[in-house]
Amino acid sequence: MLGMGSIGAHRLNASSDLDLIVIYDSGEVESSDGPRPLAARPYYARLTQAMITAISALTSAGRLYEVDMRLRPSGRQGPVATSVQSFENYQLTEAWTWEHLALTRAQVLAHCGGDGIALGDQVEALRVGVFGQCGMRGQVRSDLADMRQRIFAAKPADSPWEVKVGPGRLQDIELLAQSFALRAAAPARGTIAQLRAGQRAGLIGRDEVAALGSAYRFFWTVRCTGKLLSEGRFDPATIGYGGRDFCCARRARTIWRRLAQGSRIARAVRHRSSTACCRLRRLRRRALLGVRPRPSDISRFFPAG
Repeated sequence: MLGMGSIGAHRLNASSDLDLIVIYDSGEVESSDGPRPLAARPYYARLTQAMITAISALTSAGRLYEVDMRLRPSGRQGPVATSVQSFENYQLTEAWTWEHLALTRAQVLAHCGGDGIALGDQVEALRVGVFGQCGMRGQVRSDLADMRQRIFAAKPADSPWEVKVGPGRLQDIELLAQSFALRAAAPARGTIAQLRAGQRAGLIGRDEVAALGSAYRFFWTVRCTGKLLSEGRFDPATIGYGGRDFCCARRARTIWRRLAQGSRIARAVRHRSSTACCRLRRLRRRALLGVRPRPSDISRFFPAG
């Protein structure tokens, strides 16, 4: 099972779906060995459909995840499970640049069967091999520029709090990082790691990587926070004071540090006050007994300064 998108890059948030591709290698086995044998292709197709149903079925407790299989070869027109030979041929001869960009985030999530580990290693070697053969094509940059224009035209940012789509925002930085991984034939999957791979390949400067990395981390924090607090479009005006305080987590930590410091001061003041009250009660009792206060008692009750 090949994880794409957010799950492949270890970037799931509270509303993420699972982008998956199922790849199999039937070897020389032509059909299953059950009471009603199935050929390899329909067998793995039914197995994949059963898996999708198990993960995405709505139950009384909700569903685990939405599953998206559209990143498989040929998208909706292709089979839900793909043989490793078909996957390799498609990536090398038919896949578009955007599919190669998506492949930079792919990661083997699970495998089964005696040859599962070997198949996972084969898929990973194939992934990096595709970058080496297709990443050096001169059309990568022009295709990326065309993709950006179409994305921005199809879904323009309609809010200052829309941190995913828009020039210089989350998705834009991710696409740029993926293009670096593709052009540098780097196995890195995470956005920051891909930016650094681009730096090592001489595609981007160190200061630019630092600036993009800082912006990406900020946008990612805002997006995850928004998904936790709101099901629709994130708007701080609709989430209440508590939600806005949660959004300002970094600032809140500073406030809590100050409160903790204030608590320590308060405890010290309370201790001094209780000590002073004890001394005052002792002086009152001595006064009622006709005992004059000693100078040392007065000095302890009113410390110097």
